[in-house]
This record gives sequence, structure tokens and C-alpha cells, in this order.
Amino acid sequence: MRPLERRCVGFADADAKVAKNHAEKGRLALTAVAERALSLHVVQVQRISVCLLSVCRGVTNDKDITTLARRSSSTAAFVDAADAVVAQAIGAASTISMASCARKLAAQPVFAVVSGLAGKSWAPVHAFCERSAVPCLFPNVEAPPAGADRDFYSLYFSRGVLLEADLIAKAMLEGEGAPRRVLQVYRAGDSGEAGALALSALLRQHGVAVSSHALGQGAPAASVAQAMRRTTGEAAIVLWLRAPELATLAAEPPARAAVYVSGLLGGLERATLPPQWRGRTRIAYPVDLPERRRVRVDYALGWFTIRHIPIVAEQVQADTYLACGLLSETLQHMIDNFVPEYLIERIEDTVEHRVVTGYYPRLTLGTGQRYASKGGYVVHFSEPRGTHLIADHEWVVP
Repeated sequence: MRPLERRCVGFADADAKVAKNHAEKGRLALTAVAERALSLHVVQVQRISVCLLSVCRGVTNDKDITTLARRSSSTAAFVDAADAVVAQAIGAASTISMASCARKLAAQPVFAVVSGLAGKSWAPVHAFCERSAVPCLFPNVEAPPAGADRDFYSLYFSRGVLLEADLIAKAMLEGEGAPRRVLQVYRAGDSGEAGALALSALLRQHGVAVSSHALGQGAPAASVAQAMRRTTGEAAIVLWLRAPELATLAAEPPARAAVYVSGLLGGLERATLPPQWRGRTRIAYPVDLPERRRVRVDYALGWFTIRHIPIVAEQVQADTYLACGLLSETLQHMIDNFVPEYLIERIEDTVEHRVVTGYYPRLTLGTGQRYASKGGYVVHFSEPRGTHLIADHEWVVP
């Protein structure tokens, strides 16, 4: 095996649904964020080349892998499009060929996996990186592996929908009149399924009866309204649904039922709830409030504007920019000690001192801590229209 060659390789595991929502322009824009960010830092570090790969759901063999790293004249000298560690995402259940990836890793050693984009599950990539001792730094995942705190090489910004489940459970159980019956609605095979399972486990420990309605993977968004018509007196309803599905809700919410929505899936403050639902709905919000994060996020947005990178998924792009910045700053302090374990330990030691933290008020890591942002809010809309939010409480770590 060749020495690490100071080579930092990132790949984006682009879920087909994300690709469909954002279109090819959006995927290339996301790729451009990391490609240009890291290539800029390559000029400073002088020893790192970057390869960005995308593996779309539905891939069945290595020949189908699509490279999304478009080499522009400004970055061609620093972008190495050699085959790197790749994952296979097959159908709704992502799987990985460990033997295939091991062969690729032996043929082309890599120093770290940087950022990335995942659909329902990042677990195959997580498992491979842990097994191969390859740092996996801050992928964009809505449902990261639940047991990552027990591992070493994989770092995440947040627990995603699992954190949202904790926030919703805390709001239900500690509020006035904890519900006795809860209905959850989610789409089978989507990230919300993991959140629904986590919330069910938490509520049942406290004697709450939980029922779930799973929308079929191919069912139209309008099927949400049909599911809601079947509600039979539940005290609370939890919707693990995306923006197009929320937009199809009936004009009026079920009478007397408290409603909770996943902020990550629904679009945060841009959730497409009908006006009559907005006053009754609480949103799990595992990031900082818009007015509090504005200055921190503006650093990334200004950088995108100067480089003519369109904003198609603000949080994903801001998180990718933050991941690249954290990596670059850490590498500059490593001098020639390019050892994977040292990279992880340096990030653990320095991330809490970072001022510009994007969507998150504070980032901390350490032994047994692999999720850098650990808290969030439960919020609601202040008006029937618009994006202004009111937090039900201060930032809380459930």
C-alpha cells in the first residue's frame, strides 16, 4: 500500500430522492461547495488532492458509479479523480460490498472521507470506515447510526431525526397532560422511519400507547390526507414527513390533537404546513434559531455568492462548507503527522473553540461523543403565514 500520499478523498453518496428534488444542477452545486472549498485549502496546505464521488441509490455494480467531480480550470491541478473507496447503495436497503471496498482501498489509499450525502442509511459507509480505520468526517445524514458514540473514526454534526425523537418525547412527557395515545405517520424507507422507531421506544417506556401508519414507498403525497382521516381520538400526532407531503394535509387538523412535525424532514422554518395547522403544530428543531445563526451562516453564504455557487439546499451546503473548513484548519496544525487517529483527536480537541459553527450554536466532541451538536428546540410558527418561529423553551439537550 502506498503511503497516504497526503490524500484526502471525499465522496457524496447521493440518494435518488435528493437528486430528484434538487436536480442535476443542485447536485453539482453541492459538489462544487466541497470541491472548491477543499481545492482552495489545497493551495494553502500544498499536499492534498480531492476526489468527490457520488453513488446513487439503485447502483448495482461498480461500473454504474457516477463521478460528479467536475474539474474546472481553477481546480484541475488539485482534483484527483482516481477511483476511491466507494459504496454501493442498492434499492431501499443500502448495502456495501466490503470486499470490493477493501480492494479499492488497497489500490488507492485514502486519508479520510469528507462530508457526503446519504439517504435513509449511512450505516454501510460508517461500518466500512470503522473497520478500515478511515476517518469519516461530518456526512450530511438525517438518520446517523444510533450507536456511533461507541465507535471512533466517524464524526457527525447531529443525531438528526434521532435527536428530534428525543426532543418530541421530552416535550410530550414533561408538558401539561402527557398523551396516552400517539399516532405516527411516516413514509416507509425514508429517514423518518428511524425517527418514528426511536420515538415509539421512548414513549412506550412511559406507558404511552403508540400506533404507526407507514405510507408506501411509491404512494402519492396525497395519501397523507387519507392516513389522517383514519385518526381515532389520538391525543397527539407526529408527522415524519417531507415538505411536499405536509402540503397535502387537510384544511383542518384533527380536533383536540397536539401535532408534532420533524423539522429536518419538513424544511425547518420553511415547512409547508397549511395555515390552519401552523397554530397547532410544534416542530422539532435540532439547529439554532434563524435569527441566532444568521451571522454564522452568512460566512458560508457569502462564500457561495462570490464563487457563483447556487443555494439549492442551504443547510446541506453550509454543513459541507463547515466540514471542509474544520478539516482544513486541523490539517494545518498537524504539520507532517498525517495519522488518522491524530486527525480525529485534533478535531476533538479544537472543534469546541470554533466561533463560526454554521447552523449549530456550539460543537463539542470527545471520548464517547461522536455527535458534535447535542441539543435543539421545540418551536411553533408565530403567524398563519411566514417563517417567523417562537421557541417553546431555550436550547435543551434531551
